[in-house]
Amino acid sequence: MRPTLILICALENGKITLNYFYELHKKGKINLLGVYTYEDDAVPNKNMFVPLDNIVPPEMLKKVKHINHYIDEIEKEHPDFIFVVGWSQLVDKRIINASKKGTIGFHTSKLPKDRGRSTLAWQIAEGYKETALTMFYLSEGIDNGDIIAQEVIKIESNDYISDVLFKVNKATYNLLSTYFPLLIQGKAPRIKQDENLATYRRLRTDKDSHIDWNTNTEKIYNLIRAVSFPYPKAWTTYNEKIIKINKATIFNISLDFYLFEDPGTILGNLKGFGYLVKTKDGIIAIDDLEPKNIKLSVGEVLGK
Repeated sequence: MRPTLILICALENGKITLNYFYELHKKGKINLLGVYTYEDDAVPNKNMFVPLDNIVPPEMLKKVKHINHYIDEIEKEHPDFIFVVGWSQLVDKRIINASKKGTIGFHTSKLPKDRGRSTLAWQIAEGYKETALTMFYLSEGIDNGDIIAQEVIKIESNDYISDVLFKVNKATYNLLSTYFPLLIQGKAPRIKQDENLATYRRLRTDKDSHIDWNTNTEKIYNLIRAVSFPYPKAWTTYNEKIIKINKATIFNISLDFYLFEDPGTILGNLKGFGYLVKTKDGIIAIDDLEPKNIKLSVGEVLGK
């Protein structure tokens, strides 16, 4: 008997997972019973929308506003496995328990550390040098299910969120291709999480992306990297209007000439780098601003 599987997926790592499972389905190694993805107008982040229409036959793909509206349908299938990938909605416990051999997902942290929401953005903003993608069994708690495997992901000092997401996508395929065959054989690891080591992250809000120019340069730089495209971007105000910042460069130069300037002061515009801005302890260049046509004046102070 071929193992049966339902996939609930979105985003690029969801597409990677769908391609992986559909190839196995076409080769007769699994029976992919159905694929659930977001309706086009229900995608949480439009910048991260990835169309899945042309990968599987139309009758296999169902677009939904909320996955929990399909509990009965999924329970009736009673598949061997359910995979949930790139999905931000909380999945009802009845869906989690509908599979015979496990409902499996991925989380971007070294579980049990950093359970919860917005993990990559928190990690980059706080200067993490590495994280991990954890493949684990979903349970009724928050990211507390047994761990199958983890792949460490390096976060370089010049990595933006898009760079880290690319690494997450590669890790998704690596973990799938290594451990799904073991899951089929009943030989995959199942490691309980140490609750004493558990930490939690809340969902970030727009307020968390606000730049405080009276903090150190590295903290501002990390924040800009953490929420750059395709995330909502770090923001400040200029003449009482919001501007968003997508790129930054730290300048390690002497502050002697600008010592008495207020943090947030625009010091100049350097070709190839953008506007130079005074911080609490240094200078940072900001570039790729929104609105795209905005012009900042030297001597003005951001965030006032």
